[in-house]
Amino acid sequence: MTHFGDIVAKRDNLTIIYCQLCHFRHLNPIPDTKPLYSGGVYHSQIKPSMREDYNEDIKWWAEVHSDWLAMTIPHMPNQSLLDVGSGTGRFLDSAYYAGLLPTGIEPDYDMGNHRQDVLWAEYKDINNNHWGCISAHWVLEHLPDPIHFLDWAKQRLATNGILLVTIPNDFTNTQMRAMMAVNKPWYWIHHTHVNYWPAESFPSFLECHGFKVLSAYGSWQPEQHLLDGKNYLNDHNLGRKLHHERVAFDLEVSAEYRRSKYLLFGHNGMGRDVTFAAIKQ
Repeated sequence: MTHFGDIVAKRDNLTIIYCQLCHFRHLNPIPDTKPLYSGGVYHSQIKPSMREDYNEDIKWWAEVHSDWLAMTIPHMPNQSLLDVGSGTGRFLDSAYYAGLLPTGIEPDYDMGNHRQDVLWAEYKDINNNHWGCISAHWVLEHLPDPIHFLDWAKQRLATNGILLVTIPNDFTNTQMRAMMAVNKPWYWIHHTHVNYWPAESFPSFLECHGFKVLSAYGSWQPEQHLLDGKNYLNDHNLGRKLHHERVAFDLEVSAEYRRSKYLLFGHNGMGRDVTFAAIKQ
């Protein structure tokens, strides 16, 4: 299958098209990303501090996860949850404490092998078809064929099962203005991110492949920092400082306030990342 479409962005040796076959933006040519994950390169070289960063923010992540689960659990037909790309396994912990029966999949042996509830495997290796929820946080942007993943998930969800996915929110108006402010064209393009969606178009993408969005949970927009003159893109220490300020705010407010705020963000396609709960049609 030959992918084709207008070029929408270029940076370094990376080219993004709006594909007329897929109907979303992706790298062209589409790279083979399997060695990055099954070979452990992603966690050892690209994101070596991932576990440390999660542990540092463990209380905050528990609250974020509880927000995601609050918009998911009432719609699940049963308590079984399969988390694809489990990484550190923190979301599995949150699901367990929320009363679910979670199982994880992680293609990176070193990440997956440290927990009994995580299978060292790829999602294609799982053939059960009874899951009440399949979750995949920051996974779809990395897959060479996200449409195949959606078809696979639909076949393995129980009747009225829920798909819970988080994606980076890219090519937004805020992002475009921030890009101009710091004079760094297409700064969010990365060779590990094959696919790019703005949150406002993602529900249509899911609907085309058998899912109806029930709710969307947004997040803080760090692009606002760039518009305010705080350029964290090449300053890791500043980036962590600004992140800690965001974490402190989310922990200070009530869960009710935080959830209503970020659900409103999600409804309006706002946030650096947006989490969608969608029901199998």
